[in-house]
Amino acid sequence: MYFHKTKQELGKVYEPGEIVFRQGDPPGAVYVILEGQVEISIARAEDQPSICLAVLERDHVFGEMSLLDQQPRVATAKAISRVRLLSLDQKGFLQRLHEDPALSLRIMLKLSERIRHMISEIIYLHARIGLTGPLRFPWEPVTLPFFDTLQRMTVDLLFHPTEVFTWARGQSLLAWSICLQMFRWWATSITTMVNLHVSDTPMLLPVPMSFTPFIYRYFEIFAYGPYGLLIISTIALFLWRYGRAYATVKSMTFAKSWEMVGLAFFTPWLPTLLIDNLLIQYGIGGPEIMVPWHIVVVVVESWLVYVGLRAVFGIAQKQAWRLALGGCAVFLVMAGLLIR
Repeated sequence: MYFHKTKQELGKVYEPGEIVFRQGDPPGAVYVILEGQVEISIARAEDQPSICLAVLERDHVFGEMSLLDQQPRVATAKAISRVRLLSLDQKGFLQRLHEDPALSLRIMLKLSERIRHMISEIIYLHARIGLTGPLRFPWEPVTLPFFDTLQRMTVDLLFHPTEVFTWARGQSLLAWSICLQMFRWWATSITTMVNLHVSDTPMLLPVPMSFTPFIYRYFEIFAYGPYGLLIISTIALFLWRYGRAYATVKSMTFAKSWEMVGLAFFTPWLPTLLIDNLLIQYGIGGPEIMVPWHIVVVVVESWLVYVGLRAVFGIAQKQAWRLALGGCAVFLVMAGLLIR
């Protein structure tokens, strides 16, 4: 954050779709976002769509590079919601730097962060794909080898979720997500659920109707797989139904929502499969241990959903958190309806 909060009545208002400046324009002012969202994009060939580099929100500063080096604008800035911007010309900007010397350091840190992110993506693409021709941007469609794709959607997703979801924005990964979720739920049913059945682990909730615990555990083994896919589908439907109006970077379809949820709800589960079965094997897999542990896992998965909503669809922070928490609630309620 470069500037302290500015009064709402200051600044110029831009309506959705209105251009603040275009790529190639002469250098002008530097802008501070007081409210709303601004998309920063660069143009490609005439017959190809522009590439979205970032979606900036309140208190972000943009346009400073051209102001500092007096070179033409390197990207286009467009309002994607109703935006109020405070602009400073070179004289005002330099005066602000003179009044607050620490501001120049914060700007340098932000520029360094952007450059570091771009370099890391270039290095990643070279290492994973072995590019020899012109470099592609990480969100453009790129065909990766099978195990590289699997690694990016599992291990890399947990440690670099924003980069992976940004890459996934331009990919078609629905089949991957479905396969990963099928593996998750059926692998759990034939390992964890079988072990719970064999070890006769105590139940958290009473068994419905006239089932005995033994029979109900047996029923859980066969119902767990298809019911898990139903849970993921319901979360995707919830996010699509209540989140599509907030999507700014990419149109939010049910299929793309399912794809994003399927990825988010897979990687944190991987260590869970091993830990669950170890807990059961050592006789400490009761509800007093398993329930808090699984709530932690679901919270991590919901955080990945939040990151995915931001990176894939450009949904604002507040709405993304609400949607992610709603998806978390859907998971816990539906899981509680079946699992005892």
